[in-house]
Amino acid sequence: PNDMKADAGSRFAFAGPDAPIECEVLEAEPGRLLRYSWRERPADKDADQLPAFDSVVTFTLAGTASGGTHLRIVHDGFVPAAQPLVAVSGAGCGLSLYARKTPTAANAPSMMLRAA
Repeated sequence: PNDMKADAGSRFAFAGPDAPIECEVLEAEPGRLLRYSWRERPADKDADQLPAFDSVVTFTLAGTASGGTHLRIVHDGFVPAAQPLVAVSGAGCGLSLYARKTPTAANAPSMMLRAA
């Protein structure tokens, strides 16, 4: 989004596949941390059949001994009923990795890796 501000309380939205994904910055520390809520609602035609999807996305930066930067991305806080839906659909998320051929996120369920 081009209207995102890294200030706690700032709101922005992503264009989701069916409906906008509404977000609010929960915490921001320049050069170290960005955490925001992720609120995805089913499109009107699917609202009765699919659960709402609320979660939290956290980006953390940390310096490495070699002078590089370690980026950790955690998308958590899923409601248990929504987890199978997330694993199958990917919740509209995509992540491309070119430096390594396999993702190394500590919180990535193996089911999601096989489905991707």
